[in-house]
Amino acid sequence: MNFQAIIDAIHQAWSFAWPPISFIVISLLIIYFLNPVMALNRFRGVLHHLRTFGANFKEAQEVLEPFGLTKLIPLISAIIFIFILYLINGPYLTICKQIPPHLGFREGVLVESLTTFQEKIQIIRMYPRCVDFNQAYFLAVAKLLPKDYDLYHLDKIAFYERMIGLIKCLIPVTVIFLIYNWKSVLPFWNKVLRFVCVIMTLSLSLYGVIIAHRYHKEMHHKVEINAIRDVLADKPWSSTPDLTSYEKSKFVDHTNERWYIVYFIASERIEWFTTHWHF
Repeated sequence: MNFQAIIDAIHQAWSFAWPPISFIVISLLIIYFLNPVMALNRFRGVLHHLRTFGANFKEAQEVLEPFGLTKLIPLISAIIFIFILYLINGPYLTICKQIPPHLGFREGVLVESLTTFQEKIQIIRMYPRCVDFNQAYFLAVAKLLPKDYDLYHLDKIAFYERMIGLIKCLIPVTVIFLIYNWKSVLPFWNKVLRFVCVIMTLSLSLYGVIIAHRYHKEMHHKVEINAIRDVLADKPWSSTPDLTSYEKSKFVDHTNERWYIVYFIASERIEWFTTHWHF
């Protein structure tokens, strides 16, 4: 039995299963915090329906028991559950991407700030057909470095991107439940304070996760540049200091430009809206 293949399969299943599961669990905790009485009543109702639904499996168990196949019921249920999570994961990620704030990256600005002028010249002269330094640099990364050179930071980046999407989805859920819960018997200020506590917690969590995501994104490019330096150290190149006019045109001034941007309204969405509504 190939245990490594089993571990990899479990890891892949968990990679797309944990965001929806976390979203459901945290949403239930938020709902319980905002209105404990109603949440408990709803939970008891769901348990009652689950018991009624589970009673239907007794007939299937009686049919499978003579053949010794009753152990397949938990396995089949787990497979169906994972398949449902797989189907949910796609729309869930799509919704997360549409909710502000959005993240914008300009890796070229960061790379140019982390490389020396001599390294820029060397990379440009290695790939003279590239239109600018950024294109030459990322071509060097694709050709000279293995795909698994920095899995640690890449895994962290993917994890924090999903965490950002998770928190962004929880904020509108909280607002929607506040509207739904507005007519409850809880005092007005009680509802408002609970709502503010949840929103503040989610906002601070989102800020912290964005900072962590930015850190690992930057560290990934630093590891990338160090790996490129090690490769370039063994490669011959022309050290002529004079740059041609064509080489000079490949350098773009990115002074005072930010490589990591957080914004709330995407320019392409504004353009689409104004185009279709003829403002």
